[in-house]
Amino acid sequence: MTGQHAILPEVNKHRNASPSFLGFDPVGKQFKVFAEGTYPCFMETDFWKILTLGTEEPTWRSINGFPWYNNRSSEGICINGVLYYLASRSADETSTHMNTICLDVRSEKFKNIDTGRCHVGLIHGAKLINYKGRLGGVSLEYGKDDIGRRVLELTMWVLEDVEEQEGSANVFTLSDDKIVDEEVFVAGVTSRGDIVLSMKRRVACKPFYVFYFNPESSVLQSVEIQGFGELVGNIKVFVDHVEDIRTLDVIKTSARTEV
Repeated sequence: MTGQHAILPEVNKHRNASPSFLGFDPVGKQFKVFAEGTYPCFMETDFWKILTLGTEEPTWRSINGFPWYNNRSSEGICINGVLYYLASRSADETSTHMNTICLDVRSEKFKNIDTGRCHVGLIHGAKLINYKGRLGGVSLEYGKDDIGRRVLELTMWVLEDVEEQEGSANVFTLSDDKIVDEEVFVAGVTSRGDIVLSMKRRVACKPFYVFYFNPESSVLQSVEIQGFGELVGNIKVFVDHVEDIRTLDVIKTSARTEV
């Protein structure tokens, strides 16, 4: 986090907001914003817009050659100068094909990865993660084991080779009472490869836990978070966050000037 902020010009006057991604080019040291200029449709020639931050008068430019899709299925994640997101397109009225879209931030070129070829067990709604410098994804599903106990199935896939479109997938079954008694979500992954799971809500008179799961050792650790007092409701969890006084000053200034 740099503590800087910028107000972007409108992408499309006919829309209040456009889905967008933030990418970073580590070679040129530039941040770029990629946004959908119009409603997704493969007939549009100016579907994607791009804006480079740090210029005197940032303006949106059109990008050609994007891969078309019907629905974007995930948030974007930028790893080593490449922006990734999941998308689906309908082959016909009965089937949907899932793909991973790659966008090189520096060259502004798209690449389409066939998920079926990667065999990465891609699931709609997966949380994209940076797993030790490689693109990964995690999805959760509650179910029951052979004796009827409630368990949590964690599916994790990793894109091992982008050029060859090869990947690996594993399914882990978690049965700890703390993690199956309450709904949890994927908060992210640590730099050493631990998947961070968190309870979605803080309930009165109940402890609140954050979980660390290591897929290499299959070890699950739980950490109780205290200090909420009487606070109840939805909780946001950020992984590897570092406080920056400059950022806090910007937030406080913005809060004072907004009405």
